[in-house]
Amino acid sequence: MKNILYQGKRYNHLNINISANAPFNAILNQINQIYIEPIGISQEHISYAILELLNNSLRAHREKHIDKNITVKAQSKGKFVLFIIKDWGGGFDVSELPYDINEEHEKIDVESDQFQLYREKHQYRRFGMGLLSTRRVFQEFEIKFYDGTGQLGPYKKDFTSGTVIKLGVPVK
Repeated sequence: MKNILYQGKRYNHLNINISANAPFNAILNQINQIYIEPIGISQEHISYAILELLNNSLRAHREKHIDKNITVKAQSKGKFVLFIIKDWGGGFDVSELPYDINEEHEKIDVESDQFQLYREKHQYRRFGMGLLSTRRVFQEFEIKFYDGTGQLGPYKKDFTSGTVIKLGVPVK
């Protein structure tokens, strides 16, 4: 079933390539044109969560001067629409987040001392909320890393080339 609407057309599968040098308003315009139906989740929440992840990817690409596209894929798969966001930003160590990425998101206290220390460590330029916000929107959430050959595996400093985040939202 073609549950994905983009620029007025229906799709079963959609690929969007985003340049790390694109102006954010152009990226915002592209993402805001993705509409999933029928779902019980706000379209604005979906767009916001994806933009949070894209912002992280863009920051990593720009900080490391990486001139490769970030890809956003949307795919109807049974009773789900899956989103896959892939970047070449070098990945990151999930153990440095102010919470356990595998913990139930409802139990994570964003007012905890760990969050405050994380914000201070990053001079209030990073808040640790992007992945958490995304987990709260999407029923399915999976994060993986890959090396220069495309092989998936755990994050390894100086060997990881990028991040792949898979998100799933049920359709009615």
